[in-house]
Amino acid sequence: MSSTPTEDSHDPTFRTIDMNAEVKKMWGPKWNAAEVAYEFSNGRKFELKTGDAAIYASSPDFGS
Repeated sequence: MSSTPTEDSHDPTFRTIDMNAEVKKMWGPKWNAAEVAYEFSNGRKFELKTGDAAIYASSPDFGS
């Protein structure tokens, strides 16, 4: 990029970062774990699963 050989160290270097892979690496197994929607004082939990997210979209009552 630079026009003189003495400025080569100032040239930027580019690389592609897969942000999806980086986030999954940081979160580890929690990334795919079900999210806790509600937790009772006795420890019982209601968890949200990915399949539950579109419950109304697949319902015949809400069809288009």
